[in-house]
Amino acid sequence: MLAALGATWLPVFVGPLLIVAYLTGSVIGWIGRADEDGVRSYSNALIAFEAAQALLIATLTWWLIEFISPPTSASAIGFLSSQVLTQWQSAALWAGAAAVTGQSYPLLGRWRGNSGIPAAGALVAVYAPTVLVAAVAGFGAGYLVTASTRQSVVGAFGGAVGFAWIAWSLEIESGWGVHNGPELALWVTVVAAVLYSRWRHPATRP
Repeated sequence: MLAALGATWLPVFVGPLLIVAYLTGSVIGWIGRADEDGVRSYSNALIAFEAAQALLIATLTWWLIEFISPPTSASAIGFLSSQVLTQWQSAALWAGAAAVTGQSYPLLGRWRGNSGIPAAGALVAVYAPTVLVAAVAGFGAGYLVTASTRQSVVGAFGGAVGFAWIAWSLEIESGWGVHNGPELALWVTVVAAVLYSRWRHPATRP
């Protein structure tokens, strides 16, 4: 009965969860925002807190949606693909993306947050580790070409996004985490776009 109700009212559950994910991420982004000179005093504790917040939000979302969803329920994104995700996998990924967006563009900090990279890295490490390997490889290739850590970030984003779409088209098995497929490729692209946007326009306080 609860599973059937969850399938019918799933958007009612997921919508508020995404809002909560963004708002809690906003608090973290506001704490880690830049000072008046654009300098960000990162500590290991803050980096760990950013990563933990996104993972916690995604994990709690996974558990809740799995609890209220039918065992065979599939995400509406990419439903024609053999690599479709379950509803709880989908909800967890997008809740994590909302947390990353909140950290990068916090409501409390007038859209001036932190990089979001620790949180995104933690999510990818848990849910799509092969994409993380591709991002690291892209970063390494970028560094070999440019010898610049900052410029190599572009290589990391490109490696992650490129691999995600190739993995879907070639049906590469993930081995761990969620399936490579249309929704994961879309998710990686959206998260990379958020991170790249913040990387291109570093936050400074007014």
